[in-house]
Formats: sequence, structure tokens, C-alpha cells
Amino acid sequence: MAGGQLASRQLGSLSVSAMGLGCMGITAFMGPALSEDNTYQLIKAAVEAGITLFDSADCYGADGANEKLLGKVLKRLIDEGVTTREQLQIVSKFAVVVKDGQFGFDISPEYIDKAIDSSLANLGLDYIDLYFVHRIPHKDADLAACMRKLSALQKRGKIRHVGLSMPTAEQIRQAHAICKLAAVQNEFSLFTQDPLTNGVLAVCKDLGIGFMPYSPLCRGLLTGKVNMEALKKEAASEGQLDVRVGMTRFEGDHFTRNTALVDKLKPMASKKDCTLAQLALAWLMAQYDQVVPIPGTTKIERLQENLGACDVLLSQTELQEINRLISPDQVSGGRYSPRPEAV
Repeated sequence: MAGGQLASRQLGSLSVSAMGLGCMGITAFMGPALSEDNTYQLIKAAVEAGITLFDSADCYGADGANEKLLGKVLKRLIDEGVTTREQLQIVSKFAVVVKDGQFGFDISPEYIDKAIDSSLANLGLDYIDLYFVHRIPHKDADLAACMRKLSALQKRGKIRHVGLSMPTAEQIRQAHAICKLAAVQNEFSLFTQDPLTNGVLAVCKDLGIGFMPYSPLCRGLLTGKVNMEALKKEAASEGQLDVRVGMTRFEGDHFTRNTALVDKLKPMASKKDCTLAQLALAWLMAQYDQVVPIPGTTKIERLQENLGACDVLLSQTELQEINRLISPDQVSGGRYSPRPEAV
């Protein structure tokens, strides 16, 4: 059986590979979808490199397309003896409801019953290792009832661990008191440092909850390799949505300023003999020993590059220097264009 030697980290009581793979871009929101064969090659390369954590969601593509494709590929790899179900930690999410092209949210117990059964069927699994509330719809949503339902699903064996995506620090404490959380999944990168200032990372540390940063490379911006003209042409020719087209950080002068900001990291990357992407991921992993980034990619070479970040160790002096070079107030443009924060 193949399998790389990748260090493990904890998400609460769940042991996972030190880095996971964000699977959204395989089917949705990041340009042309991968074919089943190319997805198989990507996931196989990830498993053989030691990745055990795979992040999906029921809204990543119409009718659970992402879950279905991931489930099909993982079953093939298990049948071929490349990995086993016990070695994998499969993540999915519920709460985002798309109707007539519009995003909505539902965390009611009645909806959760339907969502979990649909995700299990899509993935072809008996249980999901880590099940996230994808978004908490509004401040007066009954989060307590949602958490009680998820606790009941744990007892029934349909899910093993529970997480929240994009909660406030207060919501984390409220939810954790009812059903222990294994992880929180918020956007977090050198360009989006909100978890360091809004109390979210602090409360995770306090309660021993893991943290899975999504968009840890700011949708590729921190790699220094994004070519917006090429992305726009590809999205137009393929007729596929790429969320970066129209996001302010990737537009015009904003993009120019942000690219120049990333360039300030090049001397440090050269000193550490690593790429910009590896430096940005290593900075994240140094923030907390339960930080497990889930960079997404559709390319095997980018997957392998990202994993190299696990070998980049940063001293306190180097971390301080990176913080001096890039601070959130220097980033040009907001996180999102005027569209729902469902990705």
C-alpha cells in the first residue's frame, strides 16, 4: 500500500495529516472542472504523498457533484489498495442552499436530517469524519438546536466530529458547550488575518479546537503566480465560474498593489530556499499547532509544492519580519465582491 510520510496534526481529538486538500476547485467556482480521470490522478497523488484529509461540501457543484466525484475516486483508490477508509478523514459541510441561482442558508434540524443522508449517499460512505455547519445564517438562528441535532447524529454514528465554518468567537463557545467541536474553518491567510484579531483563533486555542484555514493562499494571490488575463480568457472560453474574476483584490490597481506586496516576501523565500506559497503556508502553520491548512489545487505539481511548506520552519524573528513586511491594512480590496460568502 502506497502512502507518504507526512506529519500529523490534531483537530481537537481527530488526528489528520498536517495539511489537507481543499476539493472545491475540482468541480466548482475556480474555473473549468476536472475530469474524473484527472481527479483520480490528483487524489491518488495526494494520498501517496501522505494527505489523509479531504475537504468537500454539498454545495460545491450542482446536485452534490463534488461529493459524488470525490466519493467515486476514493472508492476506486480503496478498491485498488492505495488507501483504506480508516486512513482517510473525509470532510463535508451543510447549510448552503441554492435555489433558482440564489444562495440561502438552513441549519434547522429538519434540514440537517436531509442534508446528512444526501451527503452520505453522494460520498458512498457510512459516516463522515468531520461535518461542518457551512454558515450560520444570522445572529438569531437557533444554533443550539443545530448543535443538539449534530450531537444526535454523532451518537447514531453518521458523523464522527463536528465543526463550524465562519463563526464568531461567541458562537464557537456557545456551540462547543453543547457539542464539542473538533475544528473551525474560517478564511485565514497572510492577506486575511481576521482570526488573529476577532478572537476566533484565541478561543480555539483556549478550548483545544483545531483550525482549518480555507483560502490559505488567498485564492492563489500569495503564490505570486496568478495571471488574471489568462484566468479571464479561460473562464470566458470554458463558460465556467471563477470567483476571482470580479473579486476586488484581483482587479486593476488592487491586483497591481497586492502583487507588489507579495513580492516583498521574495527575499525571505529565497533565504529559506522555498517558494512564496510555501512561505505563506508555513507562516499559517506556525500560528498554532492545530492549524491544518487545506489549500485547493487541480494540479499535481502545485499539490507537491504546497506540501513542501511542512518542511519550512520559521523562527520567531522570521515570523516578526514577515508580519512587518505584510500587514492586513496594506492589502488592497475586500475579501469578496458583492456575492454570497459561500466559498
